[in-house]
Amino acid sequence: MVCEDKEKEESSLCRIRKVCRYISIFVKIAFAVFCICWLVAAGFMVFSISGLFSEGVGAKVIMHLLRGTVIAVLFIMLIGVFSDAANGRSPFTLEQVKRPRIMALSLLVYAVLEVAFSASSVMMQLGSINSGYFSTNGSGIITIDFAPFIAAAVVYAFSFVFKYGVLLQEFSDDVI
Repeated sequence: MVCEDKEKEESSLCRIRKVCRYISIFVKIAFAVFCICWLVAAGFMVFSISGLFSEGVGAKVIMHLLRGTVIAVLFIMLIGVFSDAANGRSPFTLEQVKRPRIMALSLLVYAVLEVAFSASSVMMQLGSINSGYFSTNGSGIITIDFAPFIAAAVVYAFSFVFKYGVLLQEFSDDVI
């Protein structure tokens, strides 16, 4: 009976490693494709616009680079998670706790910077043409995207799930 349970456990772990290896490869390929597209788009944005920062378009380029950086951080963290699982490492380590926290921090920084750039875009002008949002009474409307804030909170909450797993693993190791 114990031998059968051990064989089922080994078989299950082998399948998990295999699936995580495939997911890791897929995420690495997606990351490479993303980086190529991101850099090409950034290059076109920078080189196709003359007088980039003097015309107020610089904020768009900076936001494009920030979005790409946040997505790159998310990809790198996911690659780490799936690579560790594919190599048979436990998901309940302090390194796995740090990864979602780094992801949450990058999402939060992006969200704050997006709000800051949104507030500054109200004041931008392109020559004699106004750019941004203006209400009829002259006060600007600042848009706030709550999605990065919510995503940061959810990802940060997941870090506590991993932290709880680390504590349970340590407790289990101490009991045995």
